[in-house]
Amino acid sequence: MKAELWRIAMLDEKPVRYWNDAVVRWLKEQAHKATAGEDVTKMRWLDPFLRDRPLTSIHRALIDRITDAKLAEGLSNATVNRTLELLRAVLR
Repeated sequence: MKAELWRIAMLDEKPVRYWNDAVVRWLKEQAHKATAGEDVTKMRWLDPFLRDRPLTSIHRALIDRITDAKLAEGLSNATVNRTLELLRAVLR
């Protein structure tokens, strides 16, 4: 841990951030939203795909698999886009 902190400070490396940590932070920051409950439901649906993944390992192919899985449930494109919008918001 000490070596990792040294690399971050001295070599300007970025720390590894994980999906779970990003979701918790995003939900805390957005708790005031009227749709916060819906966001939690969407995050729970995304969890099997993204749990314990570093944010740098989330790539287009994975997002395409998520999109295909959501469409396979028979949901409309608008519903799928709302889920992907939430995913983008967390990643930003």
